[in-house]
Amino acid sequence: MTTVRVEVDPALAYQSRSTAADQSHLSVALGDRYGDALWWVHNYHLGKNTALTGAVLRAADRGQPMLLQIHDFPECGRRDNLRRVTRDCGTRRYPRAPHVHYLTINRRDADILRGAGLGTDAVSLLPNPVSPPPSAAVAPGSDEAQSARRRLLEAQRQGPWWAGRVAPDHPLWLYPVRARRRKNVFEAAVLATLADANLLVTLPALSSAERRYGRAVRREYASGCVAGAYGIGDMPPHADLSFGDLVAAADAVVSTSIEEGFGYAYVSALQWRRPLVARQLHVAADLDQILAASESLLYDRLATPVTASECRQARDAHRLLGAVPPADAPTLDFAQLPLRVQQAVLRRLAEPGYRRELQGANATLLADLRRLAPPAGAEALARIDAALGPGPFAQRAARLLSALRTTAGGGAGGGAATDDDTGKPRGEPSVEAAVAAQFDTPETARMLVAG
Repeated sequence: MTTVRVEVDPALAYQSRSTAADQSHLSVALGDRYGDALWWVHNYHLGKNTALTGAVLRAADRGQPMLLQIHDFPECGRRDNLRRVTRDCGTRRYPRAPHVHYLTINRRDADILRGAGLGTDAVSLLPNPVSPPPSAAVAPGSDEAQSARRRLLEAQRQGPWWAGRVAPDHPLWLYPVRARRRKNVFEAAVLATLADANLLVTLPALSSAERRYGRAVRREYASGCVAGAYGIGDMPPHADLSFGDLVAAADAVVSTSIEEGFGYAYVSALQWRRPLVARQLHVAADLDQILAASESLLYDRLATPVTASECRQARDAHRLLGAVPPADAPTLDFAQLPLRVQQAVLRRLAEPGYRRELQGANATLLADLRRLAPPAGAEALARIDAALGPGPFAQRAARLLSALRTTAGGGAGGGAATDDDTGKPRGEPSVEAAVAAQFDTPETARMLVAG
């Protein structure tokens, strides 16, 4: 058995600012300790620790072999992060050299890096591993599922720690997520309201950039506008309820997120044997063979009737972000709406006339919601394990490591990294500019417009 040594370095913790001296000092320190090893660095340029970003870039320049695994891009709607990285480290973010290899967790991101100029040989796809569930899934409607539901309702009677109230006789939709703007929680609330279901959102927002959105969601739950529970997964030590109970009690899993790097909710729903209601995102294409074993409901948009004033607000919000505004139309996709308009739409559902109008605009989607069915357990689990289980992940990782060691010569000294645009035809954008351009889309703007 291989022994893995774990070291915790405070210098790698989140920090909001760094100097060139900080970056150089950290790079030298890491090189002294780990210079003879292959570095595998996760989210090195996200902007959570710019000293690490600068240290990695410097190490690449002196020939340190490394795998740079990107789960999240600062260019993808994380404008504050991108400003921090640029402020502290400059515009260079993607070193190019034979000893530097990039990993992504989905095909879209791999295609973006290759198309930006890093090339096919420098980028590999390595999807996240998915461990088998620790125990068999609780069958929907079983005695165990009903027992979990009773425990949830008993916790509510004794004094809930969450915002909102669970309607005892309505279905339970579980949204296992931290409430960030890109998770598009109010859309899930609208769908749940139209389906007369409770929406259970597990965790509140924590970061300063997301707190305003999280507070807005909490207020709508606390006011009774949304049936269900906000923050129910943030359980106190004395709670006679677990996350497993929430899964067992759930009638469906929902994910109205408008951006995902991997799509754990899609896979988890199958492992838990619960129907999935989710937006059709690019990650669904990566999981198509797995999702084929389910009755998942994937949809493209929630058509939302808006007033002329609300349409103007949506268009203005996109312009402020420097994004292409939506069409001047009486019906927009819910995710195109700014936060204030999203809240107004949610509240107007109490008006029978508007509710009928929204139902009419989404008749096919709502009909599909009424036909939700749980996935076939054994076949779905087998497909997940064959494609994403620990075994296949380990085999892919071993092949990548072996190939990179061969390319880089097995240790440091693989040659300095080149400038971003070295080798590109004159007049073509840098790798950094090309990556940023790929994320400068209406879809990315939707992640920010609810701020």
